Amino acid sequence: MVIGIGYVADHPEIETYLRRKGFYGIDESEMLATFKVAMMAHQPEADHIIAGIEPTRLAKAISATETKVTWPLEPRLSIIPAKIKKQGRGGQLYMGTSRTRSFNSVDD
Repeated sequence: MVIGIGYVADHPEIETYLRRKGFYGIDESEMLATFKVAMMAHQPEADHIIAGIEPTRLAKAISATETKVTWPLEPRLSIIPAKIKKQGRGGQLYMGTSRTRSFNSVDD
């Protein structure tokens, strides 16, 4: 969910609902930076960009929720809870290419 603009900004009850389900949002600048990275020249095997799933922030959002979060039980998403657990044990996480890792340093 993108915070501060669009549908979520116009419907605060949707933001409340999504937060109860363990989701957290990214702001407009993070979303625009994601688009910028997606439009950069890259290797053919780097054809996916995932935005808004950062294990530390996601774990915090899940633990702050007031309702039962069910999506971590979905087998197709099992990698996400595994990464959260690994990070909680002090393990190093490698999440993507160097271009993706430098995502937060993309200039506006």
